[in-house]
Amino acid sequence: MSIPKDISPAMYENSHVLEELLSSTDEREKNEAEFIDEVKIFNNWTKENEDTVKKWQLDIEKSSFIYSELLNKTTKKISIVTTSSLIISSLITLFSGLSVALAFLDVKTVALVFTIIILSVSSLDVILNGLMKVHGWNNDVQILSPFVEKLSSTWYNFEIELNISAENRSNATDFLRRYDGHYMALMQQCPSISREDYIEANRKYQKNLFDNYMWSQRFRKSMIKQLEEVV
Repeated sequence: MSIPKDISPAMYENSHVLEELLSSTDEREKNEAEFIDEVKIFNNWTKENEDTVKKWQLDIEKSSFIYSELLNKTTKKISIVTTSSLIISSLITLFSGLSVALAFLDVKTVALVFTIIILSVSSLDVILNGLMKVHGWNNDVQILSPFVEKLSSTWYNFEIELNISAENRSNATDFLRRYDGHYMALMQQCPSISREDYIEANRKYQKNLFDNYMWSQRFRKSMIKQLEEVV
């Protein structure tokens, strides 16, 4: 191919470079268009819709952590009182027997001491059980346990849906509409919790995240295991 007289060899070479650049750009744009065509949205599961469900999950995980902490704390208090009460009952039985035996032996002073001990220990037992009733710990457990289970069940439903391929999921619009009210109601039904208990539990939650304890992963494994055992 001969070079036109009015075009220098350098200009001719540059024109080839320009053509190659234009050709490369056209090819890239074509590939990008094909890639976009391949990224299809199934059943309205856009990134925004997925992010909404994931946000719900994170909110539930935090609530579950906080209320599980309170539930465990309350359960431990009840366990301590119950164990103490059993020990006290055993001591009362023991001292009562000794007191009766000593009375028969006519050791009145020692018998009186044991009687005083029995009364003191009995009073302690009454105080501990009264403390549990005043603070309503048993009632708290009855409220917290089903609520934590509801959180776990709802979280698990979200997890199942997100683990299904988008083309096999239910319609995102229907799914969000169905669970939006359920999620909002669940968050509004949160049992009352003291400011001190909330601050303490929330601090532990933030510490777990900060220290990279992977609470989310442990939560997922724990919830899935528990719910599979129930099923």
